[in-house]
Amino acid sequence: MELSSIAFCCISTGAYRFPRVRACEIALASVCRVLAETGAGIAVIFNTFTDEDTAIYERALAAL
Repeated sequence: MELSSIAFCCISTGAYRFPRVRACEIALASVCRVLAETGAGIAVIFNTFTDEDTAIYERALAAL
């Protein structure tokens, strides 16, 4: 079975207070690395919980 998409949540950025920007950096770097290494053509969805999270991901994705 092959995946056509995968979703990532902003894990630990709420109650556990992991820094939102750093979490985004880690998530994007990890996804980019895996996609480059595997050549996977899957859709990646970043699930954000707040407007602040959404803005952080939008800025980071625009910079890629």
